[in-house]
Amino acid sequence: MSLSEYLLVEIRQSAERPTVAEIRDRLETRTPVKPSVPPADMIRMERDIR
Repeated sequence: MSLSEYLLVEIRQSAERPTVAEIRDRLETRTPVKPSVPPADMIRMERDIR
């Protein structure tokens, strides 16, 4: 694969990804999650197991 072909593939893949604004808009439509255990506590528990 030539450098030009590689760059074309990268540009096409990049163009297909959603923009930050599109991701933000999608996230705003979702219901917030309220975990029963705070994420930091869950990570600490997992690390302590190891």
